[in-house]
Amino acid sequence: MAACHFDPAILECAGAKTDQCLAKDQVSAMRAVFEGPRDLQGKPLLASFPYDTGIPTVWRGFHLGRSETSEPDSVEATLMLPTLRYHSLMPAEPNLDPLTLNVQDAWQRVAQTAALNDADWTFLNTFAGHGKLILYQGISDYGLSANALTGWYDRLTHDTGGKTQDWARLFLVPGMAHCSGGRATDEFDPLEAIQDWVERGKAPDRIIAKGASFPGVTRPLCPWPQVARYQGGDPKLAGSFACK
Repeated sequence: MAACHFDPAILECAGAKTDQCLAKDQVSAMRAVFEGPRDLQGKPLLASFPYDTGIPTVWRGFHLGRSETSEPDSVEATLMLPTLRYHSLMPAEPNLDPLTLNVQDAWQRVAQTAALNDADWTFLNTFAGHGKLILYQGISDYGLSANALTGWYDRLTHDTGGKTQDWARLFLVPGMAHCSGGRATDEFDPLEAIQDWVERGKAPDRIIAKGASFPGVTRPLCPWPQVARYQGGDPKLAGSFACK
């Protein structure tokens, strides 16, 4: 994921707009959306989203919907917007119009709720001395950015004095959407992995995964920041890949 340096400008139409390319304004909009919201000084308020395989499928349904009328049908419009109006903003604003939303003002109001609810504490020295933690997320998660979780993990390493791999490991799943789904090897067992770690002292250097989208294929999920690299042999089998 960190090695991907995709620029949507590569999709810009060289001439007239067609279904096979993007207009200049579309390129700008796509770049802005994936970079995430910024404050008035241009500093990021949230993590960016990775460009991923879920853009034309699950990402579109969540953020844009597929309505062919003026009635919005995306998950953001039907579920997330009411949540923002009634549960996230302090105070609540039932008549909030997202088209006139002041992002910086809304961010400050949401931050008050986040301070109460978000499980993002990184000073876990006490837990690190006694517990084990496995985290995982799909890179194609349309609601939560994998970049946010890797950023949190990096801060965790800093705030707990390093050696995070001794007690907490993060596994990213290429192509997986929110918790499951997507074109991914999204079937795996982190419970068995953490049981082996806690009860037998065997730290998970890989978790083997499969998925309905790829019959007969297995892949290793590697602890961040490692990725699976093909080493030779049957490309359908996890044993042909090493975490590096």
